[in-house]
Parts: sequence; C-alpha cells; structure tokens
Amino acid sequence: SPGDGSVSNETLPTISGTTEPGASVEVLVNDEVVGTVIADDQGDWSYELQAGQELDEGENTIRARSTDAAGNGPVESDPVTVTVDQTAPDLELLTPAAGATVETGRPTSSGTGTPGADVVILVDGEEVATVTVGSDGTWSYELTEDQVLEDGSHTVSVTSTDESGNTASSGDRTFEVDT
Repeated sequence: SPGDGSVSNETLPTISGTTEPGASVEVLVNDEVVGTVIADDQGDWSYELQAGQELDEGENTIRARSTDAAGNGPVESDPVTVTVDQTAPDLELLTPAAGATVETGRPTSSGTGTPGADVVILVDGEEVATVTVGSDGTWSYELTEDQVLEDGSHTVSVTSTDESGNTASSGDRTFEVDT
C-alpha cells in the first residue's frame, strides 16, 4: 500500500507490504532507497515516509526489495504507481451574483468547477446540498420547497473537494431576496 494507480494529496504515506517473516526490506521511491525495515513474524512490514522523503507532485513509482534472514535475495516487488495531486479544484460561484436581488425564495446557485468534483452549497452558513460538477464543468442547484428563503439579506458560499481531497472555497457572497 498505497494501491497501484491510486491518486492522493498525501506526500508522506505509509508504505506497506508482505514478504517472508524476518526478511529485510528496502523501500524504494522513484528508484531511490528511502529506508529499510524488517518484516514481522507474519511477514508484514511498513515504512512511514519522513520529512525530506516526500512524494513528488505527479506520478511516483514505489518498489520494495526483500532479502530473507538467510541472505537469499534480493527479490524485487512489482512497481506501484502513485499519483500525488495537491492542486485545488477549479471552482467559481456565478449565481446569485454579489449584491443581486432575486425575486424568488428558491434561488438557483450555479457555477463552474473541475468535472467530477463535489460542490457543497451553503446558504446562510447551513449546508443545503452537495452536487457533482458535470462533464461540461458546470453545476447548479435550486433550493427546494423545504428550503425557501424569507425576504431579506442572505449569504451563499460553495466549497469543492476533488478525488484527491484537495479543496477550494468561494467565500461568502451576499444577495437579497425580494418576493
């Protein structure tokens, strides 16, 4: 672990695997040895990357080389490719516009973002919905009958989280409801 083909914003993951009990395991990241550990009585081992051993943004290759207690080896694992993504998703809140007056208690919030990312919509500080950005990069949500806003000043904000766990936020936007 981490799993082959995984995508994460984690730069210091714990790398783990199995081999023969008592074997010495060299952990390699991008073809550099970053540490050596000894497998336990069940053959399990793990190595937590330390400061200065961070995975690079983008694609990284992780492998392990084990030598058993009798000195046989080394036997090299298949490579595991892990992609680090620390870039916040795109996110823009388009409507309602800042300072706008809307003539409905059920205004639509809409915007753009990274396709596939989740967008959490908050009105007056309360979460009202989570929507997924479409393949065209757009999202929208109309308040339901149970979420009707009274006349007056309100705020809307959105937060987006991508598959790697990176977040972006719009900040509060104030608008008026006047039905």
